[in-house]
Amino acid sequence: TDVCEGEPIAFNAISPEADSFRWDFYGSGQSWIPTSAGDVTWTHNTPGTYEVVVEVGLDGQSASCSTQATHVVEVPGKPAVDLALSDSEGCDNLVVTAEELALEGASTTWVLPDGSTASGPTTAPISLTTVGTHLFAVTVTDAFGCQNVANEVATVHASPAAAFVAANVCEGMESTFTDTSLPGGGNPIQAWDWTFGEEGTSNIQHPAHSFSGLGTFTVTLEVADAHCTATSTQNLVVNSVPSLD
Repeated sequence: TDVCEGEPIAFNAISPEADSFRWDFYGSGQSWIPTSAGDVTWTHNTPGTYEVVVEVGLDGQSASCSTQATHVVEVPGKPAVDLALSDSEGCDNLVVTAEELALEGASTTWVLPDGSTASGPTTAPISLTTVGTHLFAVTVTDAFGCQNVANEVATVHASPAAAFVAANVCEGMESTFTDTSLPGGGNPIQAWDWTFGEEGTSNIQHPAHSFSGLGTFTVTLEVADAHCTATSTQNLVVNSVPSLD
């Protein structure tokens, strides 16, 4: 009898006269398990060849009133399975290809995040556009019919929305910048990276900056949470102070 590693097998000792049953599932003679009837289910969790011994007899009688039978069970190991994703996380959307790398199966079947199925060692690229976790599951079946399963999760995070408020100023005045960015998906914003044209940087949330001359300056704010970044850019004009004759 062949049964895959980790799968139960049913044994049935047919002896109409017997009312005492005990089993040795490893053939060692050292570990007997009594049962009240001749049918029993057992699982071998390690591959190998096992001599399963059943002893039947009459309850309360001597050993001379018992007899034994042996059945050989072959337990092949499960096929190896190794699931790899091309990307396991991304921001806002993600394209993922899943691959089974062990290649020990006679067949490979996938359950994809949308519930559809596919076969073969590699999936087509899967576009994930919904924020959250997305489960990839693969089942590998070998030539004996033994199966092994692996799961991996790809996570799509929501990016923050970068924004700020600033006003044009006159030469010599300090410009103030107010961050109005919004976090994405409940992940708090952790970093602010300001660039004031070619005139310096800041990493505080609401900075102030004095530009050195007249003109239009491109101000960029990049915000970041634990997973994603976002950028906002505005042009700020530094005007000359009006003269009075």
